[in-house]
Amino acid sequence: MNFVAEIAGPWGDARYAIELLWRAGKQVDMQNSKLVLPENVRYASASVHPVVQREMLEDLSLHHLLLLLGVTRDLLRKDTLYSSIKEVGESYVLACEEYNNTPRGHTQVWQYVRDLCNWGILSAKVVSQGIRGRTTFASLPDIPAKILENEIEQILRNKFL
Repeated sequence: MNFVAEIAGPWGDARYAIELLWRAGKQVDMQNSKLVLPENVRYASASVHPVVQREMLEDLSLHHLLLLLGVTRDLLRKDTLYSSIKEVGESYVLACEEYNNTPRGHTQVWQYVRDLCNWGILSAKVVSQGIRGRTTFASLPDIPAKILENEIEQILRNKFL
């Protein structure tokens, strides 16, 4: 419910939220599942208002794509809404190793996350954690992680290998 509210909130339209819930529920029914997962909501959102298009992904740099691949894999592995920037960085390093590329440092990874948020591909939120400071979490608001993972892998194979 919170994820649906986050996606529908900027539109300020309760009908859009209801549509997301209905489409996510229909997908769960088709899968004979009993639980609506974040990936179901992403599929619903992509079917109502597709935001990320292949052309946009093809224009990204190699390291933006590798970071995005890391995010998608981390979200799929944990089947969750958000990944911390630390987890995103670790997944990015693994993606760089897989594609024989040297990973960039933390500051540059943070810049890639900000770029992807500005372009509407990722969303990020900062959570205060008491006296330990703040942690940033990244998510894919408008595209299913599995579809995005497949698209990125195909672009990486065609463009950079």
